[in-house]
This record gives sequence, C-alpha cells and structure tokens, in this order.
Amino acid sequence: MNLKDFSSYLSLPVSDAVKQVFDMYDKDNDGFIDFKEFLIGLCLLSQPVNTEDTIKLAFKIFDKDKKGFISLVDLQSILYTAFKMNPVEVEVLFNKIDTKKDGCITFEELKSYAKQRPEYAKIFLILFNDLKSMRSKTE
Repeated sequence: MNLKDFSSYLSLPVSDAVKQVFDMYDKDNDGFIDFKEFLIGLCLLSQPVNTEDTIKLAFKIFDKDKKGFISLVDLQSILYTAFKMNPVEVEVLFNKIDTKKDGCITFEELKSYAKQRPEYAKIFLILFNDLKSMRSKTE
C-alpha cells in the first residue's frame, strides 16, 4: 500500500501527520507498506500508544467545549485545522465512530473505534503535539 492508499484506509487526506505514521511503517523506505511491515508496525508502533490515556487525550482535544461528547462541528473544526479534511470526509469518519447514530461521539465510542483502528493512536499523539506547538507559538 502506498501513502495515498494508507491515507484512504485511515479515511484521512494525505498530510504531514499521516506521512509521519506511514514512514514509521515503511521500514525499507520504498514508498510502500507491505503486509509484513504493516503487521510489524501494528505490533511495535501502535499498541504502546493506544492506551486509555491517549484516547482520553484525543477525546479532550476533540471535545474542546467540555460537553462530554464530540459533535460533528467539533470534529470538523479540529480535523480541518490539523489535516485540511473537508466537511464530507469528516462526516464519513464521524458516522463510522458514532455507532449509536445519535449525532454525538461519546468517549466509549471513540475508545471502541480507536481499539479497532490502533494506528489512529499515533495520529492522535502527532495531532496533540502539533496543536500544542501551534498554541505555544500564539502565546
């Protein structure tokens, strides 16, 4: 799978954060992740950061108004800022995570989705560091 396929698999546009994660999987630097690299990457890179704390941190970032849930607007705002995702792409991702189909993503829904897709944990951490860096530059 190449970077574009990897990005598509994650339902994210190609961005610096996605490329960073892709590069971690692409051990031989040939621009492709083969099955072996993907499995090794899942074992070595994703699992250690896919903790409850990482998921809580991601939830805090997305629930910026501290409502106890993530709205579509919350997700669109953060993902546009971080990845330049268009509203339609974000809505598709939102609908995958919102398993109750009530228009809100709860912590449990985000946790369940992150556990099914452990590669998101690393993206959450990159996103957090990017946002922290952006905030420190404005202060």
